Amino acid sequence: MLEKKPGVILVDKLRAILLLEGDFNFANKLVLGVRMMRNAEKHKMIVPEALGSRKHHDAKELALNRRLLADISRQQIRPLAVASVDAAQCYDSIAHPIGSLACQRLGAPPLFLSCMLMTIQLMKFHLRTAYGDSEDYFCSRPNENPLQGICQGNGGGPSFWYAVSIVLVILLHHKGHGARYQAALSQELTTVAGLLFVDDTDLLAYGDSPDTAPAEVVEALQAVVLTWQRGLLVTGGSLKPEKCSWSLLAYWFKGGKVQIHTPRSCPATISLETEGGDQIPITRVPASAGTTVVGVVQTLNGNMKPQVA
Repeated sequence: MLEKKPGVILVDKLRAILLLEGDFNFANKLVLGVRMMRNAEKHKMIVPEALGSRKHHDAKELALNRRLLADISRQQIRPLAVASVDAAQCYDSIAHPIGSLACQRLGAPPLFLSCMLMTIQLMKFHLRTAYGDSEDYFCSRPNENPLQGICQGNGGGPSFWYAVSIVLVILLHHKGHGARYQAALSQELTTVAGLLFVDDTDLLAYGDSPDTAPAEVVEALQAVVLTWQRGLLVTGGSLKPEKCSWSLLAYWFKGGKVQIHTPRSCPATISLETEGGDQIPITRVPASAGTTVVGVVQTLNGNMKPQVA
């Protein structure tokens, strides 16, 4: 069990890493992490919103994309709402039937998936400490629901989750959610459902014009969040309300100058659903128009330099 935050050794704040047999773990990474992902890229079955578990992509790209989307909002004076939602132990909560179908959709062999998932369902879990491995263990009991999840430490885990997240993003598009942008030169219309890096997800709602009321964007974001939460629930996962937040970048005019709404000037809430059907509001983070590096522009001599808002 490893520390998520340095120095915090509370049991419920640690991350349990499973040490799997070497050949088994290598096969999982080879088939899912390499062959399945290569096949998905080849046949264009991936979604551009999801960057985690893919080659040549990292979290910095997602942060830059979010910054650029905010810049477009400020340039067009159109309200933008973003909800940052975090799944609770996503690798440990994936339901095997859903995950298997999602991986088969990307070309993973059914026989291999049966081998990997049945091994996880039937394995015995021992605990390794500084004093050695425990003699006692826990496992699925006969005639009961088998253990689920893909295991933290499984070489095929990131790709397994990526296959599931693709389906969730497609669900958002199918329901008509997302932010719509039109290119200034080509006039090409693009819909962005969100920005994903593994289980860290930013969901988006964007106004159609500068006249769009902030309340309409908040209502659209609420619908996106509930769709994502319900879809995640079907896969076996859930959201952590304490790790979820949202922000609203909306505008009003004072003396002919654009001002940014605050939670006081434009009160609103975004909520998650509980098992009983109640609503739990998540934290609202005030939007800021501070000076930040927002992109890169090319100078006349060919050098690249930051463009500052």
